[in-house]
Amino acid sequence: MDSRFSVYVRVRPMIKEDVVLFKKISQSPEVCTKCHEDSTHLYLVKPYFDDREFVFDRVISPEISQPEVFDLVGRNVVDEVINGYNGTMIAYGQTGTGKTYTVFGSRSAIDYYGEGYHEEGGVVPRSIHRIFEFINENIEEAQFQVTISFMQIYMETITDLLSNKPQPKGGLQIREDPKTGIFVGGLTQKIIQNEQELMYIIQEAARTRSTGSTSMNKNSSRSHAVLQIFLEQRWIEEGPPKKRRVKRGLLTIVDLAGSERLSKSGSEGLRLNEAKNINKSISALGNCVAALSSDNANLSHVPFRDSKLTRLLTDSLGGNSKTTLYACVGPSLLNYDETYSTLLFATRAMRVKTYAKLNENVDYKINASTEGIIQRNQLLECHNAELKQELELIRTKMREASPSPIPGEPSYLTGFTQEDCRCEEKQRELVSKFTHMIQYLQAEIARLNIVIANIHNEKGEPSYPEELIERLMMDPNFREKYASLRL
Repeated sequence: MDSRFSVYVRVRPMIKEDVVLFKKISQSPEVCTKCHEDSTHLYLVKPYFDDREFVFDRVISPEISQPEVFDLVGRNVVDEVINGYNGTMIAYGQTGTGKTYTVFGSRSAIDYYGEGYHEEGGVVPRSIHRIFEFINENIEEAQFQVTISFMQIYMETITDLLSNKPQPKGGLQIREDPKTGIFVGGLTQKIIQNEQELMYIIQEAARTRSTGSTSMNKNSSRSHAVLQIFLEQRWIEEGPPKKRRVKRGLLTIVDLAGSERLSKSGSEGLRLNEAKNINKSISALGNCVAALSSDNANLSHVPFRDSKLTRLLTDSLGGNSKTTLYACVGPSLLNYDETYSTLLFATRAMRVKTYAKLNENVDYKINASTEGIIQRNQLLECHNAELKQELELIRTKMREASPSPIPGEPSYLTGFTQEDCRCEEKQRELVSKFTHMIQYLQAEIARLNIVIANIHNEKGEPSYPEELIERLMMDPNFREKYASLRL
């Protein structure tokens, strides 16, 4: 299902930093933004210049509260995730325009995470509350699992915000799987039991995020924060035929670091290097959006690999996701150029199309033939035993031959002919191949045992011991082998 970006522009009120900057040039504060009463038009005004008009899905004026913002924008995205789609919310804009406030809430609201519902809480706590509200309403109808990951991209280095272990040198690396798509290797994923636990985890992780002070923002986010919440639902669909279905949704919430002009922010030293990397990744994001929004988007090269941010957001920008952009702007006339740039980016983003699909599939049939599965399981066990026996014979022959451990060494030194060495290489290949086949068969046998146990449970028949099933599902070695070995 194709759809375009949903774009919302939020105008924050005038703040202390704006007044201070005006005082430095001996002027009274002036605004450059004007919200139309229809809530879709925004005018950019400047003395002695013509007004510039922009149209978006919604213009959020300064007086609109945090709960209203979520009801207008965030709730629809979260409901799509609950329905089995991938949803993304991205906060974009100049530093100090309220991106983190929109996403996470005020500093006092973040300190209040897990204690209750704070009026200044942002999109994150309200999205989490909506997800667990749905779970509690349907707990009798389905099985649910909530998993989260939380990372930051700081100076082009990916850091795991949920891990207490030392980070690898150079940070985590982005990988790609033909079936599951793009992911970050080694990123911590935590299974969550309830809303309060999740809020406490995010609170602790958010405090470790890289921040700094500039002349434009005392608490400027110096990294891109990416929070991912996975929601999996399993339920039985009454037949005929009776089936078990699985629905998966991924909610990605991105709080981008703010772009800034170095002359205005007064960045020096470390802050200067941070700003350069921030502007580089924001520029790469702009180039991707420009390519995706062009008239020949299907033929244009999209430079996703120009930064880790765009590489990580490949699906959110033009793939399997329903994406919403929060373009945050400040009203100060001193930031007219930055506000204009943000509005141009938001206008261009409205032309980007994504292709979200329902992430739902049939797990297995409840009324499947238990006898047929048991018979297949027995055949696999016999085949597995034969492979093990043949593998042991090959290993015995290799031990008896005792060839040189140095591949390709001249035969006059080892006493073995080249034909012997080639035979040894073939035997090693067979050993490796048989080992992988045995591992796959063992994983398949274990999976079928679990299927048989579930079928027995549905029919009220004796099943395999619960301890065995739990041990197989919780064993990381089993999960890793089964995930890596595919027919």
